[in-house]
Amino acid sequence: MKSRYELYLIILSVILTSLAHFEIYYSAFLTGDFISSPLFIRNISIMLLFLIVYVVLKVMKFRGNYIPLIAVSFLTGICLSLNYRFVLSSPSARLFSTFIISLIIGILSIPIIIFYFRNNRVAKLKRRYYLLFGITIFCLFVWSVISNIIGERFLFSRTPWELAKIPIVFVIAGFLSEYSIIFVKKKNLFVLILIIICPILFLWIIPQMFFVAMGDLGQIVIFSLFILFLFFAVSEKFVYFFGGFSFIFFIIYIIPFLCRFLPEYAVERFEIWSDFWNGFPSTEWFSIIYQPLNSLFAVHSGGLFGAGFGMGYPELIPKSGTDFVYSVLAEEIGFVGTFSLIVIYFSLLISGLITGFKCSDNFVRYSVLGFSIIIGVQTFVNIAGVINLIPLTGIPLPFLSKGGFAYLTFSFMVGFIMSASKMENFNHPECSG
Repeated sequence: MKSRYELYLIILSVILTSLAHFEIYYSAFLTGDFISSPLFIRNISIMLLFLIVYVVLKVMKFRGNYIPLIAVSFLTGICLSLNYRFVLSSPSARLFSTFIISLIIGILSIPIIIFYFRNNRVAKLKRRYYLLFGITIFCLFVWSVISNIIGERFLFSRTPWELAKIPIVFVIAGFLSEYSIIFVKKKNLFVLILIIICPILFLWIIPQMFFVAMGDLGQIVIFSLFILFLFFAVSEKFVYFFGGFSFIFFIIYIIPFLCRFLPEYAVERFEIWSDFWNGFPSTEWFSIIYQPLNSLFAVHSGGLFGAGFGMGYPELIPKSGTDFVYSVLAEEIGFVGTFSLIVIYFSLLISGLITGFKCSDNFVRYSVLGFSIIIGVQTFVNIAGVINLIPLTGIPLPFLSKGGFAYLTFSFMVGFIMSASKMENFNHPECSG
């Protein structure tokens, strides 16, 4: 992509964000809601940070892939527009909440991450993945103990373990890069299972135990699909792909028999998904499915073009700013708007996968593929849960749902993907097989 087009697209994201804010501002004026001019100015100023990041990258002669940065600029613009939309009726909204601060840090960290992972830093990370695994497990242990003792008061219901996605991907990538030749070429299935599959499952299952302890079963779904797709990407053998999906469908089939071993909220989510329309006209059932039902109504009422920013009813959907942010968007920008959103996510995913497959160093390749897969899988899991295609997981939508730790995590992933594209273009030693 030519430089001027990259710049034009980032400018376009700023312009569209400004227009969305004007529409929300005007809608609030018509309905008599509270109108916050400082928040308007704050959000547009944050969008201008992407132009600053772009200029910094050009000054530093970054010649990698800019598509991830462009995609994040559009997604962040939508995120800020939704944030402005949600606080219209809240005169006490703070100018700089912890989420906004995390968002600013995330944007500014992208160029830092791009230029940090060069020279021999990737090689050092590759050699120390076992140490990284130990540190990650220790942090997850501490978080799980504290969260179970303090409960929802822990960091005001925030989820710092979102950050664990980064080292877990590095650990899996480090192991696969060390034994990739065996994984790809070994014909003996028993040896393959003993040397590769079992250790990978061990590295995977230990963190999942802590996610279960913290009541975040959605992370297990994300990492299960991550392992499945990464195995396929590494081996390029459909046996892992279809075998993995067969195992997933088997688990779904036997879930009713495992209810006694699962947390109550997980069983309830599965029952809502499997018996969604079978409980009517029971008042009790209606109260249980109130949230996902209103979410579906919002998606349907959006139609082709939506009601317009500021003209929907997000207050009817509990947690509309986190788990169900897609429903709010569908109601206000319609099918055309949400389809454009999916195109942005798809461009981010494909850009990351292409970058990963091009990089010649196995550790960098598997890390980039892992980060790209997690972004893609988490997007699918959130949207599919909202439209009742799969059970709800409570997983945030990347770059859109309110969550500072999630935004920081995905910003790191994007920065590393862009850094890897720079490595490949410059043919640095750390990308030489």
